[in-house]
Amino acid sequence: KSGQPEAYGLLTRSRDLTPDAWGPYYYLGRINLDEGKVKEALAFLERAAKLKPNESAIQYQLGRALQKAGRRAEANAAFTRMKRLKSHELQNEIESLSPLGTHRDR
Repeated sequence: KSGQPEAYGLLTRSRDLTPDAWGPYYYLGRINLDEGKVKEALAFLERAAKLKPNESAIQYQLGRALQKAGRRAEANAAFTRMKRLKSHELQNEIESLSPLGTHRDR
């Protein structure tokens, strides 16, 4: 975590320059959550979730933060959204694969 203060500064600057981008809010939320700053993490992760509601990773981290804040019902809802989104992502990935066995070795 030696580069964490520098990363935090860069993410804050990125957030200020691109306030509608979800990434800086997500990573600032993760850093704060890892440092035990739940209130700050929640603010960042809730903003990230508003900007990109269909991102399973955001819903997972938001669920973790809500859980640590003692907001169990909201945490369970975030985890449920994460599972639904992850399932949908996996289904899309499977559908994008070409069928196996369509090419024969010569």
